[in-house]
Order: sequence, then structure tokens, then C-alpha cells
Amino acid sequence: MNPQLNKGILEMILLLQLQKSDNYAYILSKKAAESLGVTEGAVYPVLKRLEKKNLVSTYDIPHGKRIRKNYHLLDSGEDYLTALLEQWKKINQAVQNNIKENFNEK
Repeated sequence: MNPQLNKGILEMILLLQLQKSDNYAYILSKKAAESLGVTEGAVYPVLKRLEKKNLVSTYDIPHGKRIRKNYHLLDSGEDYLTALLEQWKKINQAVQNNIKENFNEK
């Protein structure tokens, strides 16, 4: 898949996952890798960027001898996700319309 397209979609996928429930980076990256075919390493910079934009927050949870950094969707992230989904619907509709027009002509 196109790397630029993946970047925006990956952000949306991560926010959608966090809308369901808080989770730690490893699980978020595994799910994103499975659904988009991106490397797990591509997820971590996006999570950092979302945190820097104050769309998600983090908190630590002890797990055995380790500490897991969990991500939580903030209200601002919820608003941002809503806007992304609206944009996605418009883009998707435009692409679908173009596909129908171009395939109907051939």
C-alpha cells in the first residue's frame, strides 16, 4: 500500500482501536500490522505523534517485572477521530464515484 496513504489510515485505525478500549503499544501495533500490512515499527512513531498532539494520553501498568505503557483516547482525540471519519467518508465516496464512472465507460 502507498506509504503516504498508510500514514493517514494508520492514524485513524489506531484511534478507532483506542475508541474501543485502552491498550498498550504492542497490541495496537499487532492489530494495525494485521489490518494494514504495515510493520509494527511503523506504529510507534504514529502513537508518539498522537500523544504529542494531545489526542491520546499514556499511563503505566505493571505487568510482572515490566511496566506496560497503555494508551488512552482523550476527548480531543475523539473529536479528531470524528473529523477524520467524516473526511474519510467524503474521500471514499469520491473514489467510489470515480471508479463507477471510469469502469462504466470502458
